[in-house]
Amino acid sequence: MALSPQSEKLVFNRFKIGTFWRRRNTPVGQKFLGKSFRNSQVLRQRTPLSSGPWCVQFDRPWAPGFTPPRLLDSCAEIRLEAVPDSSTLTALRPDFCVSHLDLRLWVGWRPPDAVMQSESSRCEEEPPSLLWGLDPVFLAFAKLYIRDILDLKESRQVPGVFFYNGHPIKQVDILGTVIGVRERDAFYSYGVDDSTGVINCICWKKLNNTDSSSATAATNARELSLTSQLKKLQETIAQRLKIEIGDLVQIRGHIRTYREEREIHATVYHKVDDPVCNIQIARMLELPTIYRKVYDQPFHHPALEKEEALSNPGALDLNSLTCLLSEKAKEFLVENRVQSFYQQELETVESLLSLAKQPVVHSTCPGQVDFKNDTTSKAIHSIFKNAIKLLQEKGFVFQKDRGFDNLFYVTREDKELHRKILQIIQEDCQKPNHVEKGCHFLHILACARLSLSPGLSEPVLRHVLELLEDQSDIVSTSENYYTTF
Repeated sequence: MALSPQSEKLVFNRFKIGTFWRRRNTPVGQKFLGKSFRNSQVLRQRTPLSSGPWCVQFDRPWAPGFTPPRLLDSCAEIRLEAVPDSSTLTALRPDFCVSHLDLRLWVGWRPPDAVMQSESSRCEEEPPSLLWGLDPVFLAFAKLYIRDILDLKESRQVPGVFFYNGHPIKQVDILGTVIGVRERDAFYSYGVDDSTGVINCICWKKLNNTDSSSATAATNARELSLTSQLKKLQETIAQRLKIEIGDLVQIRGHIRTYREEREIHATVYHKVDDPVCNIQIARMLELPTIYRKVYDQPFHHPALEKEEALSNPGALDLNSLTCLLSEKAKEFLVENRVQSFYQQELETVESLLSLAKQPVVHSTCPGQVDFKNDTTSKAIHSIFKNAIKLLQEKGFVFQKDRGFDNLFYVTREDKELHRKILQIIQEDCQKPNHVEKGCHFLHILACARLSLSPGLSEPVLRHVLELLEDQSDIVSTSENYYTTF
């Protein structure tokens, strides 16, 4: 293992000594109780040590009153520094003396600036806690490999919340084999292995007072039969909950850190019967897909992206630029109360055209970003087309079947469409089937497609119903049901 001051990670040089004792002003390289520090046979690494801040840590009992240093840089209380061009060490505290202790000593070096950079970058990567709930992973039981659970970074804002690729995670779902069982008065401690790692799972015992109550309640043959059946059911449940080494278990719970060890406090756990490994194979096929589609995709918040886009419009990718142009076009149509428009008309608006001409970021590979400024008429036309398509998907604009191909209508300004939808609801609410509860959304959509336009989309109709409800022309009696006064 190379020891280099240029390394950004903590580097270890391990060796073990039976007894460590140093007299004041002992020259470098002399023997310590018969064992040469330089030529010891138990020295694991013989790489020459470079100069720099060194620190030590002991994993065995230490002398009374002595506080072992942490594996940091110059903050350590006891430090060892190396002489250049030599593999021997000199203690900085001549009066330090530990005797009759079996010690394992770690000597490590970490650049002071690397510590500060890692902490600052970790804080910068965390999204604000107010936005965590917008990530669906936060409230779900994340199906992660145990290896990744052990490597999760804990939040600096809220204890008990961890991050994987920017996704806030507080509860997980694991499937693995039990390799260790420890029973305590209130809980079981299971070591679970999913072939990527091992994690300790705390499963609390359930209090069961049904036996005594059921025994006293059995007074006749019928009740005795029910009691025996209930007892058999309880025995079956207890047998199913009894977990032994080698059993396959599924555990859901919250991630906790206890004595610097990562563990799971289970809320739901049970033994899985999988004689032909169907469940395990299904999990093996499911996890890579979830990782690729969800966990490995960084968490993006639209509000933050929009704010970043407004502050720095020149650093957008094509999708972000299209979304921003769509929002700007929507604002323009609302402010000017536009009833209908052609795409070519939007392309003549100076504010929208200047935004569409912004350079676009193209990520060719991780770590490389290229800025391309494609201002050709074809590229601009394509961006406007995609922006209008986003407005159509949201129901803000629509096209009529027998109209012009490139003519778009603004939903909120089409009063004729509002009047006809309201008329459909008023007429159908007079029928016996809809008097009490009103008309369902799908019923209104079917009637509108028959009488108005076969291509009327659901987002457009929902947008119209929201506008009518805001104007108090209709009222929602329950979910997806509407009626008139």
